[in-house]
This record gives sequence, structure tokens and C-alpha cells, in this order.
Amino acid sequence: MIRLTPKSVRVRLTLWHIAVMLAVLGVYAAGVYTFVRNNSLSLLDERLHDDFDWASDMLAQRPDGTIAPYEETGEGDSPWLQVWSLEGRLLYDTPEARRNPVPRPAQLAESAKEVDRVVTVPDVSPPYRVMSGGARIGGRPVLVQVARSEGPLAQNLNQLIYILFLGLPGAVAISGLGGYLLARRALAPIGRMSERARSINAERLNDRLPVDNPDDELGRLATVFNDTLTRLESSFEQMRRFTADASHELRTPLTESVTNRIPRNHRQHVGRGRPPSPVGRSPPHVVARGYRPGESLDGCRRYSRTCKGSCRAVERSGRREGSIRPGAVRRRTALVRRPDGAQAGNAQSRG
Repeated sequence: MIRLTPKSVRVRLTLWHIAVMLAVLGVYAAGVYTFVRNNSLSLLDERLHDDFDWASDMLAQRPDGTIAPYEETGEGDSPWLQVWSLEGRLLYDTPEARRNPVPRPAQLAESAKEVDRVVTVPDVSPPYRVMSGGARIGGRPVLVQVARSEGPLAQNLNQLIYILFLGLPGAVAISGLGGYLLARRALAPIGRMSERARSINAERLNDRLPVDNPDDELGRLATVFNDTLTRLESSFEQMRRFTADASHELRTPLTESVTNRIPRNHRQHVGRGRPPSPVGRSPPHVVARGYRPGESLDGCRRYSRTCKGSCRAVERSGRREGSIRPGAVRRRTALVRRPDGAQAGNAQSRG
């Protein structure tokens, strides 16, 4: 199943805002429709009660037992009205009732013997709201029915539905635009923080993220990130100081050893007319290349091993020729390795 989820937080917030606003507006429209419908039905029922009271007051019983209004001229303007006897016989109806009959009026009238009833008859178009109840006309108990059409009510409700449905898309569009602008304004600090964080590297650890409002969520996030940058800057500074101190401690003794002692040993061997050994070629090469801590340490170790081998070779050659006593080269090399003062003192004692 493929889920279409936008990558942008701004778009997701806008869509959520539109969905929430759509639900709220839908509930609001349903509430408005229900309120208007119930209020209109209440007004219609009040008119039915007025018609019922009018029928009870304006109708009279003739000597022949029939029911008729007091003034015949007002019959044409009378509302929908029917009068039934308790036995279910129609005693009187108005022209409106004859023009717009409702189904099963006798059953409706009989069901209201005990208590007045107001019902909607949906079997006709438009539907009618019918009220049935007991009354007395000329001292005779009868059942009176009055009715009014729900056509005007339905027309008003349809107009309300059209207005709500036409205004709903516009309201959703306006709310979506407002939600997008609100999300853009709310997420603007994140964009600025992202640009600043992208420019921070090892050489720019002193830069900090902008904090617009330190009391909101984004401000607290930027403050925590700035504290992390402060700790990183402190750690990098300690690392730089340690590297500089270690480099200085390694550079000083190795430089003195390579530039001072090794060339002097080389000159002593060359000045005595002995053949140059591999030891004599290393110091100038090392000195010419400059100081490199790793190479200097390795060079010193190689020089020590080469010096021992060269001394043994020179001693064996001298012993064969008879010009060097056993151990003389090693003692002289040991003198070279000693400090200058100790070397001079030993030489004077030997002289």
C-alpha cells in the first residue's frame, strides 16, 4: 500500500489544518441546519396551535347538527381544517382541506382522542404538518384537525443547504491559505537555524544558532544546540592546546639530537680518515628535509642500529690490520654519545 506523505512539514501542517477546519465547518453546518430546522418546525407548530384555537372559537353548530363558521364569507380565507365526530364521521372541512387532502385523516383524528398530537405526513408532496385534538363546538365534543404545508419550510432549508455548501469550499480554501501562511511563519526560525548550522564547521565553532524567542519550543531547541556547540568548541580548543604542547615537546629534543650530535659524530669519523659509513649519509639528509616527528623517531632508531653495526665492522677491520685495539671504537662512540663536558673530562684523564 502506497502512502502519499508530503516531505515538507509545512505542507503536512497545512493539510492537517485544512482537515480539521473541514471537520469543524462540517459540524458547524450540520448544527446550523439542525437548529434552523427545529426552530422552523417550532414556529410551524405554534401556527398550528393558533389555527386550532381559531377553529374552536370560530366554528358553531347549526340547528340541523352540522358545523359551520360564524361567517360564511370567511371560509375562503380559513386554513386547512377538518372537524370529525367521535364516531369518525366528517362534520366539516374547508376548501383548503378539500384541495390538499392528506391520507388516512380519520385514523389521525381517532389517535388524538386522549391527547393532542402533531405529526408530519410525508406521503404527500409537499409534506404536511397535521395537528389533531379534541374540542367542543356548541357543547358537542368533536375532533379538530388543522394542517399546514411544510413546503415553505423545506424551501428555506434547501436554500440554507445551498448557501452552506457553496460557502464551505471557499471557507476551506481561505483556512488552508491561512494555515499555510501560519505554518510558514511558525517554521521560519527552523529555516534560519538550518542555514546557520550548515555553515558551522571545525573552523567556525564560535558561531551560534539564532534564537528568536528563548521561551518557546524552537528557542529551547536552539539554546540546547548552542550549548552543545559551546562544549564542542571547548573540546576542540583543548585538543589544539594538547597537540601544540605535544608537538613542541617532541620537536625540541629531536631537533637538537639530529642537528647537533649526529653531524659531530659524522665529522669525527670522516676527520680520522676512515671510510664513510651509512651513518654519515643520514644526518645531512635528515637535516635537509626538516623536522618530521614520525620520521625523526624512526630515523633515530635506524641510526642507532646502523651505528652499532658500523662500529663492529670498523673494529673487526682494525683488528685485522693491527691498528685498533679491541673495544676502542665502541668506547669512542660511547664518548660521542655522552654530553660534551663528560667527554672532555674523560679525554683529559686519558691524556
